Amino acid sequence: MAYGFNWPYFSYASQNNYVFILNAFNSNFVQRYELPKNVVRCNKTFLTDSHDLYAICEIENGFEVYNIDLDSPDPFLEGPILKYSSE
Repeated sequence: MAYGFNWPYFSYASQNNYVFILNAFNSNFVQRYELPKNVVRCNKTFLTDSHDLYAICEIENGFEVYNIDLDSPDPFLEGPILKYSSE
């Protein structure tokens, strides 16, 4: 499944539409976010230097991009911030 790495974060998207984020400095805490039900699969996750996670997800007739601001005191799955059709 889709995974991403940018120190100190590692992200992994499961087959059950969950995104897990681990922080090397806090190994006892795992963040878990559920993707919307319309997501067929998560194709790619990308962690930026500014501690944002972007997830590119395939839906039935296109793609959607979701975002999580990991520097936020209360991070949440935002989006879709971008939608485009497979055409």
